[in-house]
Amino acid sequence: MRILILGSNGRLGYDVSNFLEKYLSSEFVIIRSNRIDFDLSNFHSLENYIQKISPKFIINCAAYTN
Repeated sequence: MRILILGSNGRLGYDVSNFLEKYLSSEFVIIRSNRIDFDLSNFHSLENYIQKISPKFIINCAAYTN
């Protein structure tokens, strides 16, 4: 099964990703994503990315700051 982590380069996403990879990597495939993979401000970009990955779970650690 796949777990998609949105915003894995941020502080929270980095820690969540590392924790899951340490304790769940034998049961799940952890997929890290960041702003290069999709445009958070564009719904269709995010939707297409999620459909391409087909994760069982999504953990949103992404944020749009300006």
